[in-house]
Parts: sequence; structure tokens; C-alpha cells
Amino acid sequence: MRSDDTEVTNKSSSHAKYLSELIDKIIEEPNKYNKDENLRTALRSQGAFSRYSTTTRRGVSLNTLKAQANIDVIGGFSNLDRRRQEARRLVEDSLVETEKRDYRSKSAVSNRNKELQQDIIRLYCDMWQLTSAFGRALEYYTECANESGNPEVIQLCKKHIRQLYEVVSPTQLQKVEQELRRRLKLELIS
Repeated sequence: MRSDDTEVTNKSSSHAKYLSELIDKIIEEPNKYNKDENLRTALRSQGAFSRYSTTTRRGVSLNTLKAQANIDVIGGFSNLDRRRQEARRLVEDSLVETEKRDYRSKSAVSNRNKELQQDIIRLYCDMWQLTSAFGRALEYYTECANESGNPEVIQLCKKHIRQLYEVVSPTQLQKVEQELRRRLKLELIS
């Protein structure tokens, strides 16, 4: 019977030490633990903290934790509880900061998306104006060639217009538009 009591005492003692070491880790790096909902809940009260368990550790009663902490933890249970409260505050503060940072990044992405959408609209307007000016320039070029009455100039004009249409044809403009969309999508993603 004595060996069973010792085993329970050792398990409880190791749980008090385990919780003390866990608090030290939390205080050192609260950001690492702020997403663990079970741990945040356990840090809110003494009873929940004493019952905190993991896959390798089982919780104990509050009285057992107090007794063992007074033996195994420097400063006893009062020091353990004070550090628990500090760890809770640090974890909650880091969670708020993480949420703010996530919100800022989401709003920054949203603002950047709005800017890019405005850029797309401006690019479409510019492309329409350029296409319109290009069409008018070609018409003027053709008129000038026809007014000259010179068959060689007219043929040369037709040849140049074909070459220009190969560069700035509706098909080419669609390719440019697709490339612009692809680049903007890549920027929206990153």
C-alpha cells in the first residue's frame, strides 16, 4: 500500500514541476502558446490549472497541486499561482497583438487589392485611348497615301499597315491584356 501512495505522490509532484516548467516556457515565449485554447482556459483559474492535462500528463486536484507545489516548486504554490497569472496575462496580450497584426495585414491586403483594381481600370482606359489613337493614325496614314495617287506609296502604306496590325492587332491586345491580368493576379496573391 505504501508503494501506491508514493507513486501517486511522485505523479503529483512531477505534475507540479511540469506546470512550473510550462509556466516558465509560456512567460519566455507567450506567442508560441496563444493559440492553445485548452491552455488559455487552464490559465484562467487555479482549479482549471491544476486539472490541466495533456496526452502524457494527467491533471490533479487543486489541494494536491498546492501541497506538492509547496514542496517541489521554489516559492511554493503562491509563487506558482503568481506566475500562472502573469503567464495568462502575457498569453492574452500576445493573442490580442497577433489578432491586431492579422487584422492590419488583412486590411493592408484589402487596400492593396483596391489600389490594383483602380490600376486595372486606368490601364483599360489607357489601352482604349491608345487603340483609338492608333486607329485614327492609320486612317490618316491611308488617306495621305490615297491622296498622293502614287501606286507605290499606296502599296507601301498597305504593307506598313499590315505590319502594324500584326503588332497591335486585337489578338495581340488580348495577349497583352491576359499578361497584365496574370501579373496582377500574382501580385494579388503575394
